[in-house]
Amino acid sequence: MLNQSEKNKKREVSRYSYPYYDLESAIQVTKILYDQAGGKTSFAQLASYLGHKDESSGTFIAKIWAAKLLGLVQVQTQTVSTTELGERLTTLQPGLQRDRRLADAFLNVPLFREVYKRFENSTLPSTREGLLNVLQSTFGVPSKRAPVALKVLLASAEQANFKRADPNRLIHPVPAGLMEREALAKAEAEQEEPVSNAPQLETPLRKVHPAISGFLQELPSKGERWTTSDQQRWLDAFTAMIKALYPSEDSD
Repeated sequence: MLNQSEKNKKREVSRYSYPYYDLESAIQVTKILYDQAGGKTSFAQLASYLGHKDESSGTFIAKIWAAKLLGLVQVQTQTVSTTELGERLTTLQPGLQRDRRLADAFLNVPLFREVYKRFENSTLPSTREGLLNVLQSTFGVPSKRAPVALKVLLASAEQANFKRADPNRLIHPVPAGLMEREALAKAEAEQEEPVSNAPQLETPLRKVHPAISGFLQELPSKGERWTTSDQQRWLDAFTAMIKALYPSEDSD
């Protein structure tokens, strides 16, 4: 029989979710999904692409969970598909835009995001033991899982360039000024006047009354036929409108 302390340890669950595979591994899964399946396929097919016997493989499930947690794929009942972020990370070349997406993926993971917020303005613990202790005491990662969580965290932080400026800190790879400039440009683009969805004449009619332009749009499409009575009604109405808008010299 297990005592209460042993039962509690057995039920230990991390306070924040994290993947068992790092960011680069998840991107590779997403790239295979995008390149070989067009971005959407069944679990069985994707398992085959990734070299697993079937979709019940624990390793396969862990890989899909990692990609999902990082925001690179979305999972439905029978299928898995790439997200916009996942597609961008499989196609973008190295540079500022890709750095931004890598950072977004890293911060999608609850544990990674909380650790980043905790140490955003300070250095990381100087020893591995110190980092393990923080994961367990501050973020509730079970002691048996902490080494794996730490390994994946540090690897993903490196791959997302959070340690590029200083190996002892987690610093966002895209400067705040560039992030603000990008957000401002996006907001300005969204405020631009949208293109009208109203049907347009193939040949613009200039210096013609708007009522006539609108009336001409009531003409049937090329190849369609009117009845004689419909045609005559349209001609009568059009003639009356022309006379009203452009009266002749001898009109009353």
